[in-house]
Amino acid sequence: MGICAVLCVPLLSQAQGMAPTLHPETFCPLGAKMGMATGPFDKVDFPGCSSPPKAVTANRGHSGLQNTLAFYSMSQPDKVQQLEYLSLLLNVNNPQEAKGAYAALMPAATTLSTQVLGEIPKGLEQAIMAGQSKSWKLRGWRAELKRKEFSPASNGHQLTYRLYGVLSRNRRKFRQPINVACPAPGRWGRPNSRVTSRHFDHGNASRTSRPDCSGLDEAD
Repeated sequence: MGICAVLCVPLLSQAQGMAPTLHPETFCPLGAKMGMATGPFDKVDFPGCSSPPKAVTANRGHSGLQNTLAFYSMSQPDKVQQLEYLSLLLNVNNPQEAKGAYAALMPAATTLSTQVLGEIPKGLEQAIMAGQSKSWKLRGWRAELKRKEFSPASNGHQLTYRLYGVLSRNRRKFRQPINVACPAPGRWGRPNSRVTSRHFDHGNASRTSRPDCSGLDEAD
C-alpha cells in the first residue's frame, strides 16, 4: 500500500493525459522528451514554442534538403493564451528515404500521444509507416495525421501529426505550408519578413520557396 501510494499516482496522472485548456507553453517541455528541445516565440504576440528542424535521414533529395522533423506548440490566432494545436511536422524532402523518416516520426508521435492523450490512438503506428492520413477523437482532443504532396511530387511530401482541442471554437482548416527562410538561432518559429501567414511551422510558410535549412538542424 505504501509503495503504491508513492509510485501509482504519477502513473495514473500520466495515463490521464493533459487538458487542451492548458497554456500553449505548458506543452513546450514535451519537445525535449522527444529529442527536440524548443525555443520560445514572442511571449506576448505568439505564446508557444518550436524546435529547430532535425535531420532524420542522411541524404538530400532533389530539392537539396534532407528529411526533417520538428515540434510546435501553437496558440490560437485571436486568443493567444489558448492552445490551437500541437504539431509534429515531418518534411519528407527525399522520398527514397521516406521509410526512415516515418520511423523517426513514430517514437515522437507515440511519446506525444502518451503524454498528452494518455494513450496511443489505435492504428497510429500503421498509418505513419504507410504515410497515410488518418484522424481520431479521444479524451477531449482531435488527433490528425495528414499527408500533403509537394509540387512537383518528386520533391516529396509532408506528413504531420497534430493534436487539436476538440472544444476549440477557433480551429482552422488544416494547413500544410512549405519551407521558407530559416529564422535566426534562438528565435525558432518566430515570424520574419518572409512569412506571410499567421499560422506557420518553423521554416515553413505558404507563399515562398524552400531554402536549405539543414545547417540549423544541429542547433540546440
